[in-house]
Amino acid sequence: MRLGLNLNYPPSSWVQQSTRQIISSLTDDTMEIPSISKESVDLVSTKFDTIIADVSERMNYLIQQTCQSAERHHEQCIAVADDATWEMDRLRTIIERCDEIELEFAKIKRIGEIVKEFKNRVAYLEKRA
Repeated sequence: MRLGLNLNYPPSSWVQQSTRQIISSLTDDTMEIPSISKESVDLVSTKFDTIIADVSERMNYLIQQTCQSAERHHEQCIAVADDATWEMDRLRTIIERCDEIELEFAKIKRIGEIVKEFKNRVAYLEKRA
């Protein structure tokens, strides 16, 4: 037998009412303990076992869902980290190329200065000759 147990709501009113009745019966002036039949105890025990089984089943389901969600999130984080690593490597390569180009421009500038010096020497020698 399976009860339609919804764990999202507070205990049903019959549980609260039964609890109040038991507590009030124990605190009466007579202090009589109500007689409880074996059938009642068995019924309550069966219902309790069913509730515990339902709670356990729901807990296991939630644990499984939580683990799956955590695994998916972990995989997404790894993918993002891999993408970021790839982008950083790409940027490092671009920066290295920019540095190489900067060196080439520095060489070209130096060659221009050397050419200018040669032109000045040639002009000086032509004037002298």
